[in-house]
Amino acid sequence: MQFSTSLLALMALGSSSVSARVTPRQAPARSEIPEAITNLLNQLPPDAPDPLDFFPTTFGVQRGIPAADGSANCQGPTPDPKDNINCSCPPDVDDPTFRAAVKIGLNNGFFPEPAQTVPINITQWNNNGERGDDDLQQLRNNVMVIALQSLQGVKGLGCPGISAPALKAGSG
Repeated sequence: MQFSTSLLALMALGSSSVSARVTPRQAPARSEIPEAITNLLNQLPPDAPDPLDFFPTTFGVQRGIPAADGSANCQGPTPDPKDNINCSCPPDVDDPTFRAAVKIGLNNGFFPEPAQTVPINITQWNNNGERGDDDLQQLRNNVMVIALQSLQGVKGLGCPGISAPALKAGSG
């Protein structure tokens, strides 16, 4: 009897240790566009143009790297704790929520609220003839930073600008 009780206890211990595996911290998947952004998208005319692909290939920070200071945050552009960011930042460049936020800003002239204006409109963004223009690309980058900073459709509820150093540097 004592042997079977000990065996059951060891089996229970073994099964609990298997389920308690430590896995690397991963950013949550963005499966749905937040309601606030969907509402803003629905307010655009049906023929509102999409922005052409003047997006960078990367924002310059790898999402989900645990911070060196052991906090619940993740590493930003440097290992310095003052540069830590939320572990879901930045999104992928082709993230539908991010792309929707840029489209809203370019078509409305603001995102997510009228007080947060964007520096160019959709026509200027889509001007193929100026693709190499550094000033225009910096304006595009500024629109993308505004979109990142309000990814939940509310000003300030998103990713900090520091999570996208490629945009701050002016590359695109």
